[in-house]
Amino acid sequence: MNRKGFTLIELLIVVVIIGILAAIAIPKFANTKEKAYLASMKSDLRNLVTAEEAYFADSVKYSATNPVDGQHAAGRRAHGGWLDSEHHQRQHYEDVLDLHRVDRVGAGEQGRRAEVPVSLRA
Repeated sequence: MNRKGFTLIELLIVVVIIGILAAIAIPKFANTKEKAYLASMKSDLRNLVTAEEAYFADSVKYSATNPVDGQHAAGRRAHGGWLDSEHHQRQHYEDVLDLHRVDRVGAGEQGRRAEVPVSLRA
C-alpha cells in the first residue's frame, strides 16, 4: 500500500509534543517584561546616585540637604521617617520616581550619604 500523508494518530502526537514544548517555554518568557522593567528602574536609580555623587563633588553636600541649615533633609518627614521631597528638590527625582512608580526614598542626616531604600506601588 502506497501512503501519502499522515494518520490521525501521528498528527495528534505532533500536536501533543508542540503543546508540551509550549507549556515549558511560555512560563520562562512570561516575566521577561517585568525583568526588563526592574532592570530599567535599577539603571535609572544608579544614574540618580551618580548624579547625586557628582552634585556632592561640586557642592560638598547632597541635593536632599536642607539649604537653610545644611543639616537636615529637605522636604517633610512622612511614612515613618521617609523623605517625601517637595518644591524644587522634588524636581531632581520626579522623572525617575514617576516613571518607575517609586513610593519612598530615604535620606541621610546632615547631608551624608545614606542607603536609598525604595519600594514599588502595587
